[in-house]
Amino acid sequence: MPLGVVLVSLEYKNQSSEWKGEAISSYPENFSPSRSLIRRMISILHSSTSNLNVQSGETIEVKYLNKLIMLHLKVLERNKREELIIIILAPEDTLKTTKIYHLLASILPQFYQLSDDERKAQFRQFATRFYPKSERRKLLFIGFPAAGKTCIKKAFFDGEDPESLLGRSAPAPTIGLAHYVYSWLDAEVGIIDSAGQEFDQYVSQLSTFERKIAFEEADVVIYVFDVSNWQEQYLLVLENLEKILKAKDRYNTQCKIYAFCHKIDLVSSAYSNSSKEIPLFIQIRREIEEKYKIKVIFTSIEPTLIHTLYRSMQIILNEMSVLGDSIETLSQEILRDQKKSAILLFSDSNTVINQSSTPDFNLSEFSQIVKLVKNHSTILARSPELGNLDYSVTYTTSGFAIIIKNVYLIRYGISTVAFLCQNTSREHLIKILTKLEKRLKFEEQREQNS
Repeated sequence: MPLGVVLVSLEYKNQSSEWKGEAISSYPENFSPSRSLIRRMISILHSSTSNLNVQSGETIEVKYLNKLIMLHLKVLERNKREELIIIILAPEDTLKTTKIYHLLASILPQFYQLSDDERKAQFRQFATRFYPKSERRKLLFIGFPAAGKTCIKKAFFDGEDPESLLGRSAPAPTIGLAHYVYSWLDAEVGIIDSAGQEFDQYVSQLSTFERKIAFEEADVVIYVFDVSNWQEQYLLVLENLEKILKAKDRYNTQCKIYAFCHKIDLVSSAYSNSSKEIPLFIQIRREIEEKYKIKVIFTSIEPTLIHTLYRSMQIILNEMSVLGDSIETLSQEILRDQKKSAILLFSDSNTVINQSSTPDFNLSEFSQIVKLVKNHSTILARSPELGNLDYSVTYTTSGFAIIIKNVYLIRYGISTVAFLCQNTSREHLIKILTKLEKRLKFEEQREQNS
């Protein structure tokens, strides 16, 4: 399965006597190729065109930053423009290039019979042909305006810095129903981020188009409300949950509903461990869970508490994935005999796929650790330029030792693994990381064979 597929428009600039390229579309949605990668591929392509006489309609392979990349060039005769299709493979997927060549040969003729606008619109459908069929799931975020729905989506699925989301970079209000698609292990998850100001349309007793789009075929509905407004709005929160239950019964009786009691940092700075609950949280849980049988989850994107969001979303999404439970079980087995330790697994788009820790692990530094792992993962991705680094070990001022390695597990969609432990040796880090990597690769191979 490719890490990503990109459609690039090429144009020759007479003033600078060079080719310029712009990504028209890419897949999966959370895959975003860098401009430097596109520039490098254009340079390699046109060097090959001159030296190797590569013609329109031909595909070449290049190795770049530990990845095999397939480049397909197409000259568009009707407007004298060129397009480039980039297919990026991980090292473990290089044996499948023959299959990809055959697939390209079979679907490209129809693809290039489309107009420019049609190709752009249908590129996602074209790109999905290179991916095995996966579980398709749907998740709806719904709730009050400014409750934090979009920030949850951006912090978790897009991997944006929570500090920036809490500051000047806070997103503008959502308009209507915003649709997104993300990969989660073996599942393709469609996300609907709904506008809070249009909540009544989505839960109206009338059979509206908006209500149907929001709830029909949804696997999970997450109702988000701001806990700091509970005392003033608790009756409205309960009324909204009743409306959601009625909408669920009309369109999808099987979907699960969760109530995200969000922004807990605004009411309790002491809520740094999920085992502690202040009286307000106990009251909220009793009001919602006992009356409506809806699970209440307390979350925040505040950096010292964002582990609550990551862990909660991980548990919910694992229920949508065939592979989720096996990843969770494997991580817990590795940690069974460890102290003050944690395992982090990241996707190709730097989303935290798994956050597992021992009971004595201090989760308040989780946000800073995630940021550190992402930075080191980027450095490791450039390892061919730096002497083929296998892994990175770093130590924090608070006593954490962290080992990080890029692994590219295609079936799981995992690109980076990290093991953290307080007051331990480098040898111990390497031992646990090696054990974790072997187990992940073994489980991935077993899943593929089955």
